[in-house]
Amino acid sequence: MSLSVQPVRTRRDWSDFFGLRRAIYKNDAAFVYPLRSMERKMIDSKKHPFYQHAEIQAFNCFRGKTLVGRIAAIRDHLHNDYYQDQLGFFGFFECMDDSDVSRCLMDSASNWLRDHGCDRVRGPVNPSMKEEFGILIEGFDIPPMVMMSYSRPYYDRLVTEYGFVKVMDFYAYLFDRNNVDQKQKFDMEQESLYAAARKILERYPELEVRDCKKSEIPDMLGEINKLANVVRDDEWGFVPLTDAELNYMIQHVRHVVRPDLFLTVYWSGRLVGYCVNIPDVNTALHRTWGKSDWVRFPQLLYQLRRIDRTRLVAVGVDPEFRSRGVAPLLSIEMRRRGLADPSLGKWEFSWIAENNHKSIRNMQRTIPVRKYKVYRLYEKSL
Repeated sequence: MSLSVQPVRTRRDWSDFFGLRRAIYKNDAAFVYPLRSMERKMIDSKKHPFYQHAEIQAFNCFRGKTLVGRIAAIRDHLHNDYYQDQLGFFGFFECMDDSDVSRCLMDSASNWLRDHGCDRVRGPVNPSMKEEFGILIEGFDIPPMVMMSYSRPYYDRLVTEYGFVKVMDFYAYLFDRNNVDQKQKFDMEQESLYAAARKILERYPELEVRDCKKSEIPDMLGEINKLANVVRDDEWGFVPLTDAELNYMIQHVRHVVRPDLFLTVYWSGRLVGYCVNIPDVNTALHRTWGKSDWVRFPQLLYQLRRIDRTRLVAVGVDPEFRSRGVAPLLSIEMRRRGLADPSLGKWEFSWIAENNHKSIRNMQRTIPVRKYKVYRLYEKSL
């Protein structure tokens, strides 16, 4: 039966687009179904601030009348202005295990990007590297944490068959309190690391580690974002987070964040380092059942109180202060204040680019972690 790819325009088209994942992941115990409202917001060009500087065109692929794949072509003008290039992206890719289907989807996205002036395509991103991105290469047995992507094992093959090549891998590391070896190493190193933190503070009395109150989180995130746009400027694929995107993010995490999982370091009143952890909302979502948000949302409110995993989503040190002990101080204090919390059994540290050897080395010096997931981005010339 022949294949047809159609641009997504109508409400029915969008219903098909969002409904496909239930068919693809129906037998996958590790997949976490988002609330339908959450999924729609990621691609809503009228409400999501990402689309203030980007444009998108989604496509559905049918075999006869059966939906068998979906994709979106994305052009981020902020990215291209920042890097002075003409890069396009593909995202929201879902597909049955069929090379003909994936080729039709990729053709449609590539043609749209080419028609809009792009000369290369990178992905997948949903809708950018500020949210979910990458195809999962390792770690299919454990559900993804908040704002982490998940995909079928055959997606890597479908993408590379089309001519995409790996451009960068990103790692996720896990500290598991229930892992005996990790816990023993954590306990053995505890006193020596705390002594190291005291020495840093004695050597640099200008340094101050501060706690955060919940009412202070919006202002704190604004201050952190200003520093992050400096700290991450040399990171691969970085694009600044706009004020509108920051405010949007704050609105969507304010009900679940824990102020005790925010850590900041100041030098004479100036912010010079930060760690931001977010409780793993996916743990709560994974414990709900039903297709309707009206059925799942009340369950989610209950399950949010039982979250036992968290994810480190951001860490950074002002470049001017990297030689003054801020990075190890952050790691040690995060270990002391957060990792010691017995209610949190698992901590994920992600994403970390494979070429970010310094961050990986600094983390492994203070926290007994293991690499347990690998995500891959691909690129292809148009």
